[in-house]
Amino acid sequence: MNLRPSKVLREIVAMDPSQAESWRNLAVLYRHRGRLAEAAAVCRSARVHCTRDPDLRLLQGIVLREMGDLIGAETCLLGVASGEPGCLSARSDEPGALATGVASRVALAPEVASRVALAPGVSKGR
Repeated sequence: MNLRPSKVLREIVAMDPSQAESWRNLAVLYRHRGRLAEAAAVCRSARVHCTRDPDLRLLQGIVLREMGDLIGAETCLLGVASGEPGCLSARSDEPGALATGVASRVALAPEVASRVALAPGVSKGR
């Protein structure tokens, strides 16, 4: 059985749209293949179903930057850095850890910007 990874990932998120990791993997797959519009669309769809996952918003910001949508990218990245509602880590079951995550995101705003600047395939001229 020779299934394409994108087809398998699409089937997974169709069966269970709360699978944030599968959404991320699908967006990263498209991004690495140079299919940035599809990667951005996957990020938008994923964020409808996985509203509390900051990694999806960060990835969306990176993809938008690569597409040249600097305002959209900045909006996404500032939302992650500020700990905006909907950007809390869904990977912890402890409310205290969520609050700590928000505080650390605010403190790490410059680090988020540097991550984007250092992301593979991102040119500094954009």
